[in-house]
Amino acid sequence: MASAITNKGDSDEISKDIINIPLEREWVFWHKDANKLKGDKNNWDYGEKICNIDTPGAFWRVYNNIKHPEGPNCLDDSNDYYLFVKGINPKYEDPNNINGGEWRISIKRNKNKRHEELNTYFVHTCLFCIGETLNEDHTIINGVTLNIRKREDRICVWLKTCDKSQIINIGERLRNWNNLSSSISVRFQTFNGNKVILEI
Repeated sequence: MASAITNKGDSDEISKDIINIPLEREWVFWHKDANKLKGDKNNWDYGEKICNIDTPGAFWRVYNNIKHPEGPNCLDDSNDYYLFVKGINPKYEDPNNINGGEWRISIKRNKNKRHEELNTYFVHTCLFCIGETLNEDHTIINGVTLNIRKREDRICVWLKTCDKSQIINIGERLRNWNNLSSSISVRFQTFNGNKVILEI
């Protein structure tokens, strides 16, 4: 079968076009280092906005220039990344989050070592969300969080609703599309009352 790309120049132009296609929604990337905070470490106001993301290319420019979850020069414990729809703050009290919950991927450490696929799980989950592929209703997903902790690391997808009929397929896709092993927990927890209502 003949290739649709006739030369490298064509390939480069196509690649540039793809990475500059506007996303359906604009997103904001945040970082929080609790080790540097004074006072209450749970104070969301101390999160630092890194930049806005409105194209796939903008996402990759950020990701390629930050510390990654795992590997050399990785994020320290007690660090978080947040990738949220613009206009929605990464805190439970935001009106868009307060009646929802999160799909939480919990990855326990083995002898304090982070999972070797942690980077892949995180970047894939981010791409699923900004690409609007996890759910047909593109207004349900509010953001993605990465939490680096001593005993386990967590990747969470925050949703605006707890309606099981609207959220179960998101959890199933998170597990299947990330090819997560059975040892990795995937469960949905409400923000109001912290109740686990689904587990995949």
